[in-house]
Amino acid sequence: MQVWDDAVRDLAAHRLRHGIDDPDRPTGPDHTDPVDRAVWDQASGSLASARIWLDTHTSAPSVPTTRTRSRQELHARRDDLDGMLATAPADHRKLIDRLRRGGTLDPDETSRLLEDALATQGDRRRWILEHWPHVVEYAQINHTLSTGPVGPDPEPLLDQLAGASRPALATAAAGREPWLLTLAAQLHPPGDSHVDQAIEQLVADIADHRARWAITERTPLGAGATDAGQAVERAALMGAIDEAVQHAQAIDDERWTFETGSGTRQLTLDDAFGL
Repeated sequence: MQVWDDAVRDLAAHRLRHGIDDPDRPTGPDHTDPVDRAVWDQASGSLASARIWLDTHTSAPSVPTTRTRSRQELHARRDDLDGMLATAPADHRKLIDRLRRGGTLDPDETSRLLEDALATQGDRRRWILEHWPHVVEYAQINHTLSTGPVGPDPEPLLDQLAGASRPALATAAAGREPWLLTLAAQLHPPGDSHVDQAIEQLVADIADHRARWAITERTPLGAGATDAGQAVERAALMGAIDEAVQHAQAIDDERWTFETGSGTRQLTLDDAFGL
């Protein structure tokens, strides 16, 4: 871990520089020389920051780093896939047409088609190997659209937040920052297009926290704290996020009935990769 390595290196360099060999006093005696004292004050601050970061970096809100695509996004993605699948080999047309009509992938047919693909050469083999993930994705999108659940459309939510009175939140929303895009979707059940006052207050507090502590990671609260005050704020915000997510999920569960034995509850889109 880089933070640990840097902290140990700084401490070892300090001990070597000042000839400290007492194993019971890692930092040595108090420094009376002003220059030595200034050097150690800087190093000790770095060590304190490293300790706080190591204590907090494994703690994070339970909110996932991915979000469920909205119905609008699923339809848009399916339109993209239609263009890709239009170039399918002739012997795959029947399967593609069935998927477009809302059909599913038959396991036996899937195995046969893939075995045939591996046994052939040329453009047909290349198309199947390149686009088979798209065939599977098409079937998954159809299943999600027909059975649910889907996620909320984040655009109306972010449009509302872009007009917030608190500058850090308004800037994050206008810039469609990934942390806010994902979190806003997690905090709202499908079908919601309005941000209530409590959620706006929470995400505004997070935006202020990020600005105050220069957090640039795509996760809402960053990887960890480097200051005691930041650690206190981080812990409070984690609790608030967890509570808000649980509330949104409880509302979501009341709205949807899931198929017994369904292998996949949600089709997710990871905004950390800019999708």
